[in-house]
Amino acid sequence: MFFFLALLQFTLKSPVFELKGEGGKELLVKAELLGTFRPPAIFRSSYEYGILATFVFSLSLAKLLSPSKSIKDYLFFAFALLGVLICQTRNIYFYSLMSAFIILVIQYYQSIHKAIIKSLPFLFSILLHLLLFYLSFDAIYGDSASTGFADKSSTIVRYTYFIRLFEGYISTSHWYDYFLGWGLIQHAGDSSLISIFPDVFNDDDGTLGFDNLILSVFMYSG
Repeated sequence: MFFFLALLQFTLKSPVFELKGEGGKELLVKAELLGTFRPPAIFRSSYEYGILATFVFSLSLAKLLSPSKSIKDYLFFAFALLGVLICQTRNIYFYSLMSAFIILVIQYYQSIHKAIIKSLPFLFSILLHLLLFYLSFDAIYGDSASTGFADKSSTIVRYTYFIRLFEGYISTSHWYDYFLGWGLIQHAGDSSLISIFPDVFNDDDGTLGFDNLILSVFMYSG
């Protein structure tokens, strides 16, 4: 059902309907990002829909690589792959590629040379750091007018949040906070909390955004 709805939204370039939460607040975020339409299905964003699509894609790929497969499995895999592609979210594409890579390694583990297996974690770490450095420099010094999947505005916003968090809170803390944490969690917005952490929140409505799992764990527990 989710895939059919997402495909319909992608075809019509419209959310088709809007979900409402408490107080009539919209649950769906803006879908016209990165210069294209990103279908959210019934989720709050195309990213959340893409997480489900990646999960189904991974399961269908594993089934396709098993000895017992049928035409139905090929069709299911093709439909799951289409579900990943139409979400048009860069993180989801990365998750799908990594999931496929891990499944292939597990499937053909016995036929892969042990030296290659042992080097994979180091190779992955090196490539990930190179990608991080590239994205960082490109976001700061690259063409700010880029659009579509080359758009860097969201990356710049995240770096701005990180710098404000560091300068307003982390750099002024005691040394033991680095080990015990600050007990802070990502917050969608509460203006009454600004008076407690005036130098941390990103906007006037009290939004505290980390948008980074490692940073979130660090800010909470050290």
